[in-house]
Amino acid sequence: MFYAKYIQPLLVFITSILSVISLLISPPPKSTDTAELLSNSVYTLVDAYLTGQGLDSEDGYYYTSGAISKFKIGGLAKIDMATGKMVQSNLFAIPDEFRQKNYDHIGDIAVQDGIIYAPVEDKAEEKPLVLLYDAETLEYTGKYFELDAEYLPDGIPWVAVDENYLYSCANNYPEKIAVFRLEDMKFSHTIDISPLPSGFTELQAGDCHDGKLYLNVGEVKDGKEPVYVVDLETETTSFLFDRNKTGYDMEPEGLCVTEDENGELIFHIADYDKLISTFIRTYKLK
Repeated sequence: MFYAKYIQPLLVFITSILSVISLLISPPPKSTDTAELLSNSVYTLVDAYLTGQGLDSEDGYYYTSGAISKFKIGGLAKIDMATGKMVQSNLFAIPDEFRQKNYDHIGDIAVQDGIIYAPVEDKAEEKPLVLLYDAETLEYTGKYFELDAEYLPDGIPWVAVDENYLYSCANNYPEKIAVFRLEDMKFSHTIDISPLPSGFTELQAGDCHDGKLYLNVGEVKDGKEPVYVVDLETETTSFLFDRNKTGYDMEPEGLCVTEDENGELIFHIADYDKLISTFIRTYKLK
């Protein structure tokens, strides 16, 4: 009763003030020659934690993930895409059985047919897991898979899925996408992504849409952060667009792709300031 009457309204008020401050001190990046910025939504404090790693969408909702590795906690959330309101959350989504084995990080998630595929890393980044969650409740289903670490030698930063496969890659300086069979998570093959720029360090996220895999690449130079696309039929990789975030200390995180009413692709990207705010920004191609 005390929480509902006094604490909850206070937290809502503080969050609202911090959201305004975050927008004022971190204005949105500019549109570029290749992409137009459409919207810029901010999430602060606990909501920032829950959105600071992963992003995907299904049936009108964003599904997000976050992690605070120091405390071995990872969370999941569900956001109404129409209103931007967080409607559900699971603050402690990594089950105790895995936390006791030093699993401490949920990366960029994928959602398909009501199932959340969550990449979970151990502290040593030696035994990559994919845990399955119910998208309706955000609760762990009790089902998980351990992926072959030969193809993920330094953790599992993100996953993307389509009807047949799950995709991921090494965390640092990846040259190939590792592909696993979705039915049993056994290794299938790799896809060469060598056309990516030589200056990048990490692939932060990926998302499958209509036979293509879209990749969110970390900062290359001059604040430019590109998105690349892999044609999964021809296994060819090409540049798609870049974002201009010059002057902003934001780490690019989750990525998902949808279509608007005209069938144009819309790209949703999460940027985390590693302090109190996460921004979900949408773009369309020029």
